[in-house]
Amino acid sequence: MGENKRTKNIPFGINTDSYFDASEKDALTGLKNKRAYSQYEKQLDSLIKNGSAPDFAVIVFDINDVTKVNDNFGYTAGDEFIKKGCYLICNTFKQSPVFHIGEDQFVTLLMWGDYENRSILVERLKEIQCENAKCGLQTIAFGIAVFCKGKDSTLQIVFERAKKLMYENKHMIKSRYSLDIPSMINSIEPNDRFYILYEQLVSAITDFGNIKVSKIEEILIEIAKMFRLSKGVTRVFRNPIEEKNDEGETLSCFDTGKEGVIVSSLRVVTSVLSSASMSVYMSPDEKPLSEIEKWRVELVMRTILSFISRNRLGQMVDQLTYYDEYGYPNLRCLNKDIFEAIAKKKINGMVAFRYNLRNFSFVNDEFGRDVGDKVMKAHFERLNDLIGDGGFCARLGGDNFVGVCPAKKFSKVKAFLTQADFAIDDRNSISIQTKAGIFCISDNDIITNPGDILGKIISAYNVAKGGEKEHIVIYDDSLIARKEKSMRIQQLLPDALKEEEFKPFYQPKVNILNGNLVGAEALCRWFHDGKIVPPNDFIPVLEQSSDICRLDLYMLEHVCMDLRKWLDEGIDVIRISVNFSRKHMMNIGLPEEITEIVDRYNVPHKYIEIELTETTTDIEFADLKRLVSRLHQLGFYTSIDDFGMGFSSLNLIRDIPWDVVKIDRGFLPAEGDSEKSPNYIMYKHVVAMAKELGRECLTEGTESDYHISILKENNCDLAQGYYYDKPLSAEIFTDRLEKKSYFQ
Repeated sequence: MGENKRTKNIPFGINTDSYFDASEKDALTGLKNKRAYSQYEKQLDSLIKNGSAPDFAVIVFDINDVTKVNDNFGYTAGDEFIKKGCYLICNTFKQSPVFHIGEDQFVTLLMWGDYENRSILVERLKEIQCENAKCGLQTIAFGIAVFCKGKDSTLQIVFERAKKLMYENKHMIKSRYSLDIPSMINSIEPNDRFYILYEQLVSAITDFGNIKVSKIEEILIEIAKMFRLSKGVTRVFRNPIEEKNDEGETLSCFDTGKEGVIVSSLRVVTSVLSSASMSVYMSPDEKPLSEIEKWRVELVMRTILSFISRNRLGQMVDQLTYYDEYGYPNLRCLNKDIFEAIAKKKINGMVAFRYNLRNFSFVNDEFGRDVGDKVMKAHFERLNDLIGDGGFCARLGGDNFVGVCPAKKFSKVKAFLTQADFAIDDRNSISIQTKAGIFCISDNDIITNPGDILGKIISAYNVAKGGEKEHIVIYDDSLIARKEKSMRIQQLLPDALKEEEFKPFYQPKVNILNGNLVGAEALCRWFHDGKIVPPNDFIPVLEQSSDICRLDLYMLEHVCMDLRKWLDEGIDVIRISVNFSRKHMMNIGLPEEITEIVDRYNVPHKYIEIELTETTTDIEFADLKRLVSRLHQLGFYTSIDDFGMGFSSLNLIRDIPWDVVKIDRGFLPAEGDSEKSPNYIMYKHVVAMAKELGRECLTEGTESDYHISILKENNCDLAQGYYYDKPLSAEIFTDRLEKKSYFQ
């Protein structure tokens, strides 16, 4: 740029050696920088003050559209754009020092020859500007101000006048012309153009969190045109099997429609064995790629494949992190969504819920697991559609789920959770119900993490799960009291067992034909601080943990103690049934534990009947069958308790060798029901099936003459209920044992 020539024309005997100091030189353009301009300004101000300053003019320049070039093509292109403008300035004002004082601003001081010819030079610059503007190429805004002796006391005053005029000129140019990006790009040398496009590509694919595929494709199309390519095809495979079967995803970012042949192919494999390949095509009538062009094409291909592989790997990591093996969002995904809602201050005013699909094993048992999986997925997807974009759902495992929805959607969500119908096929449909815990997040609730929500919906869900009537429970202050009460019961249990506060009460089982006492059920009563704790206050609480198992074994032992006492007194004893929770199903050593307790009191096994409740899953069903079979081998009787109260399956009485089927009162026809009513028909056939299978059949909850008449009409010989007796203490029940009959 004629640096030495311009330097020797600097007047006033200024020491120009300092201008070659690296600290005063602009790294981008090679011109003097703002620091050098400040030094120059001080010396010139001194001359102005002394009245010895020569005539001069100041021109301030601003290169238009630098920001636009940076945004569209990256900073390398922006730097080239600035250097091109710098060359235009320096080539016009060859005898004057030019300073780079800002990103896109320059200043020059016109002296001697350039000062005298300033009008000609300025006109020349205007002509170049005008031609560039018409072609949509680079323009430079500028303003010129002449030093006025006796009026301008500093260089800065002249500079400010020039700067003001420059901004007026910039406004005028901006209102009339705009930079034409394609024209600007095409004016760049091929080598520079490739690296500008490549920098844009790298910038676009590394703009994490704001990847714009359309932008990437636009850049690739420009690169393809540059190298005369007709088409680019990328194949993506998630795993080797997908690649072997040619089942991957095909992407084509550019295709001119011309027939072509492959001129280059690359393939990469990630650490998780996903793979990607890319091939580019060229029409046979195009000029072949040179060696440097081949290298550049492969560089772009490697870059794109790296980008695709990174994205696919990221997607797989996200899939493994936030989704389970069946494609459901998992608990991590839920936590992420809740944290995002908290951060955006959207969580307050929403409704959270935790639910379980009630008795869903029925679908698996009756229609198969594949159908069950489809129904569960359909239920989840319909709920998601109902919630919409304002909420989210996740699966905890099995048939347990959690969700959050806007309050305005809650009524519809609650109705859906209460009951939703699904078609299995053209002939079969099923109604899905849930047990759910709900927490309505008010504006006053302080939510800082997912635990603040999950704790409450789990508490509400546990109440719903343990309740027979409330299937959907909304969290409120009463639940806190209930939870504290539950904790209190759990704390009292160890001492209550030690102090033998739990007592077996016996409710007789009677043959309705002859009134004979044929058995009894041992029911638990808790005496604490001189009061009776109602069973409904502590049994559901203990059922939520393995504490119920401790109580069951305690009750068995105390029944054996009573039986031993009666046997020693010479009383003719009967079979006593003891309730065992489903929680025992996980204990494969339960039959031996029962045997050890019974044998400890030398009670014959025939006097013990183990009552087990209906099961709800096919896994529990297998465990139940194993347990009942083993108890039979050991000489114990078994009965299924409350048959018909839950979600009964006929498999329970067909495949498991029960001795007794206990039919819940809910199966009894209501007074006034005809023999053709559904209740009457179902009761009649359940009794008939049980007896046909060789099972004893007993109906619970019999309280009236009408009930007894129904039993007689349907050949159910055994009854248990207040019609005969309430649960009795061991002392009172001893009297019943001695009397033997209720027909006196």
